[in-house]
Amino acid sequence: MKKNLLFILAVCICQLLLAQSPRKVLVEHFTQASCGPCASTNPIIHPILERNKSRLVLLTHQTSWPGVDPMNADNPGEVATRVAYYGVTGVPDTKMGGQDGGQSPTQLITDANIANSAAIESNYEISVDPGLASNYNELNPKITVKLTGPIEGNPILRVVVLEKVITWPSPPGSNGEKVFYHVVKKFLPNTGGTPISDLSNVGDSKTYTFNFKFNKLYNFRNLEVAAYIQNESTKEVAQAESKEVDYIKSPGLDIAIKYAKATSNTLKNTVCGTGTIPTITYINTGNANVTSIKFRSSVNGGPLSEYTWTGNIAFLEEKTINLSNVEIPKMFASGNTLTIEAFEVNGNADVNPINNTLVIPFDPSPATTLTSRLDVKPLTKGSLVTFALQDDANKVIIQDGSYPTNELHSYPLNLSKDRCYTLTIDNDHTSLNGSAKLYDANNKLVMNVTLLTRATYVSDFTTYDLVLGTHEPSENIYSFSVTPNPVHDVVRLEWIQDQSGPIQIMFSDLTGKAVQSIQHHSISGSNQMEIPVDQLHSGMYLVSINHGKNKITKRVIVE
Repeated sequence: MKKNLLFILAVCICQLLLAQSPRKVLVEHFTQASCGPCASTNPIIHPILERNKSRLVLLTHQTSWPGVDPMNADNPGEVATRVAYYGVTGVPDTKMGGQDGGQSPTQLITDANIANSAAIESNYEISVDPGLASNYNELNPKITVKLTGPIEGNPILRVVVLEKVITWPSPPGSNGEKVFYHVVKKFLPNTGGTPISDLSNVGDSKTYTFNFKFNKLYNFRNLEVAAYIQNESTKEVAQAESKEVDYIKSPGLDIAIKYAKATSNTLKNTVCGTGTIPTITYINTGNANVTSIKFRSSVNGGPLSEYTWTGNIAFLEEKTINLSNVEIPKMFASGNTLTIEAFEVNGNADVNPINNTLVIPFDPSPATTLTSRLDVKPLTKGSLVTFALQDDANKVIIQDGSYPTNELHSYPLNLSKDRCYTLTIDNDHTSLNGSAKLYDANNKLVMNVTLLTRATYVSDFTTYDLVLGTHEPSENIYSFSVTPNPVHDVVRLEWIQDQSGPIQIMFSDLTGKAVQSIQHHSISGSNQMEIPVDQLHSGMYLVSINHGKNKITKRVIVE
């Protein structure tokens, strides 16, 4: 009996040891584009890291000192947090597995040290799915963590989006470097990471999902997602993994709408007047060059406007264009939407139409009276503030600055009816430096622009007497969205509706045959509904909402 117990104990111990996982080593490198020593150190350690890339995951933090580095300006806060986390006081500096042992980067980064660190077994396994969205403008990474040994300390999962290579035509700093590797773009959800204490028993696993909307990227084709588990008690990194984003050609003509704005002025976020010229960015994701695309767009369910683009873009090439003017039949104080759809590519249907429609919410420009007043109040650096006010014919109505003092300056305005106006303010000071306020004839504040930092501030306002704040009753449905898409089990529908009343939600196959129908009473305003679809066979379906004479349809893929 005793021998049997010893045998069982030995087997359990062996299983526990075997359960541990091979480890990938995390290397966090701190450098800077204007750091002289970095320019001499980086060429020494990079070849070592490159030939050991199957054993490690590399993160590069571009710090804010000792000089200029535009890559740090893309994400200064998170870099500063990691600098403080390790107590980094100078660059270059490198941590391997969260530690450096007092060694310099050239002492720490050796083939032997990497091999020895990778030989240490880990109590975790990590798998990374970068989760490229169908519209090619965001990632939805899925990180699966499996516990293969006992939990130690306070483990935190950190997830990072990186650009594998950033290449500049000329040095962005003063040290002569033009190529930078595995540069950190964003921690998900932030540098604090995600606790994984809910994994308690060996064999437990859990998948964590994150989101990253493309922002401040030099080349989205170079993205990768990294994940690592770090013990907050000791800063030691127990496991790391990374995966490059894979861009696969669709088997046919396929474009994806990445971004769109309701106005062609990229600095504005409001729409003025009875029409607008939208801006759209799209990408070729198919297996043939795209030479023509037909778009249609409408505002708040109004008349359709069509636009045909011609040109030539290859796989993964992007194009940004202005569409034709879209009529605005009515404007609301909130809930305005612009819908854009690409409905024809090279004279044919798109093989993957799910990413061909985009609904963009927008707000109307603030409205003022014909007699108004503009107040400009500079602060400590009034000499660095200038402004110009133009009408919609680009005629300068008034301009002024710089200001020798911080006194308030008031400018009476005599405006024309049914016009749009643009206020452009330049603040060349690095911090808060004043404000500009627009008041109507009743001394009511219409618009307030605060000069928070060095920037050009562009705001517009109008004298149009539009139907602001009065949603006239109709049967229109706006801003219809279907998420997630593709969907496995439950789909979420969200829409805005002018008038409450009964609606019919219908799922149809691509031949138009109804496969599921639901009767529902919706309310005026925002609506949402979750519908199980696990009983449907895999494939593409049309889901529509019918309200009176109004009908709006979306495509959804059931997996």
